Amino acid sequence: MLDKLKSTGESIRDEINVYQGVFRDRRTPLPAKLLLGLAIGYFFLPFDLIPDMIPVLGQLDDLLIVPGLIFAALKFVPPEIVEEHRRRVRQESALASPSLLVTTDWLAEHINDKNLRIVDIRGHVIPASEPPPHYFNHHDDYLKSHIPGALFVDWVHEITDPGDPRHAQIARPERFAAAMSRLGITPETLVVTYDDADGMFAARLWWCLSYYGHTRVAVLDGGWKKWMAEGRPTTAEIPTVQPAPFTPRPNPDLYRSGDQVAAALHSSARLLDLRSPEEYAGVSSRASRKGHIPGAINVPRSTLVAPDSTLLPRDELRQRFAQVGVDENTPEIITYCNAGVSASFGLLALRAAGFSRSAVYDGSWKDWGNNEERPIEIDS
Repeated sequence: MLDKLKSTGESIRDEINVYQGVFRDRRTPLPAKLLLGLAIGYFFLPFDLIPDMIPVLGQLDDLLIVPGLIFAALKFVPPEIVEEHRRRVRQESALASPSLLVTTDWLAEHINDKNLRIVDIRGHVIPASEPPPHYFNHHDDYLKSHIPGALFVDWVHEITDPGDPRHAQIARPERFAAAMSRLGITPETLVVTYDDADGMFAARLWWCLSYYGHTRVAVLDGGWKKWMAEGRPTTAEIPTVQPAPFTPRPNPDLYRSGDQVAAALHSSARLLDLRSPEEYAGVSSRASRKGHIPGAINVPRSTLVAPDSTLLPRDELRQRFAQVGVDENTPEIITYCNAGVSASFGLLALRAAGFSRSAVYDGSWKDWGNNEERPIEIDS
């Protein structure tokens, strides 16, 4: 029966997990425990009691014996016990298989889950045409009000490399590990992150965690704006969590350097510039030079966001990317912006649209535009 378990769908395995929980529950009557024990034991047998070679019976035993025993057992079990374990399995299943995005409904339902860590990473960026500083966190807003259970991360300082002159470059492994350790993030933790900037900074943390090997992370679709628009609960209470060791394991598939981008210029790779049209055209710049990387196509981050601050639906994203020559046959897609933040959102959108051969040029325009040896283009 082990082969049967491997070949069954998630729903069947989830059902077995429900009945395993009912079997272990102290409130379950003895007759039900006996019947469930037989059903679960038979399900996990490494062989069939009735060989499959016997016509009809060999195929029907799997369909009749286990369900029959479970059906008989449930006659002795109060329905609320079964429903309690069904809810538990649904929660565990949802936490075990997070998507790139979670909805506000999902977060409201799972907000008290044990292995969930909510991270507030609110902030803002002012236009490149304004004098610096350009980058700000919203820690003061967090102290006033945030989603219950959320901890704050400073995107400007905590997850960046202070020794890098380009500023927002991802923090080195030990610095990033210290920040995630403070949040109590373990390998089992599902991180849900949100911001008030249409997902820009939340996507940055999603990319940073993914790059350093923690893939159990999702962005709250619609973020703080949608949460507030729906009248959901907030608090000023700051939770206390136990720090946990965090081991960074960089994934080079998600990262591109300036040299790698330069090598891709004369290939079939597609470069997507997530900056504003003005920056792309060379009207303004956060680097010493203006313009864009040769061959790059401008896809402003704002064009990937719906009016309610959620990411555009998958079909609309695919249409948007098709307009700039991105489809299933594109061998590589590299996103960039000024310092990797909007580029991370671009990568999130690409992954949500189903394009997995994609990565972030973390140095982005601050790296490329400040290097006199790199070629540039300026729209005439």
